[in-house]
Amino acid sequence: MSNQDLVEKLKSTFRKNSTQLKVFNLLSDREWHCRSCEGKNVASEQYAGGGGIQGLQRGTKIRPGLEINTERKFCNTCQKQTTWDCWTGKIKAANAPANIPSELVEKILSVYSYVDVIEQRQRPRHEIIIDHRFPMERWGNVEETHNLNMSETEIKQKFQLLKKDSGGNLNEVRS
Repeated sequence: MSNQDLVEKLKSTFRKNSTQLKVFNLLSDREWHCRSCEGKNVASEQYAGGGGIQGLQRGTKIRPGLEINTERKFCNTCQKQTTWDCWTGKIKAANAPANIPSELVEKILSVYSYVDVIEQRQRPRHEIIIDHRFPMERWGNVEETHNLNMSETEIKQKFQLLKKDSGGNLNEVRS
């Protein structure tokens, strides 16, 4: 498959006008791009997270992950040391997280009694999210389906509860 065919095939897997599609369009030329300069073209200098670079690297159930190199370099345009990204043109197996079945969600919430790990406060269901304790461990392969019969110990090893509010959740990086 030619590089252009691969690019077109991958483009068809993104939501129209999504940040990931914009970042993919930017990187599809396989050249190095300064985040500070190019961020204006994708409406955000902060496109490294799950909606951008990390999401592209991770892939989805319908799209493979992309091999993207990232470096710190001096940018002649913005005259400062910045972060640069380049898609190598290679793809890799997707490693998207598995959805947590609703029965397991209820079990996790019950184990933690709806108490978030950071503030140690009991919260209503709509103010809490379930988070993997070690999310990066899934970057090697597709995450296995969650065992509905996990013990309380296994749940506490794998998951934690975080506060969720109108400002996002405590797992997101704040600027």
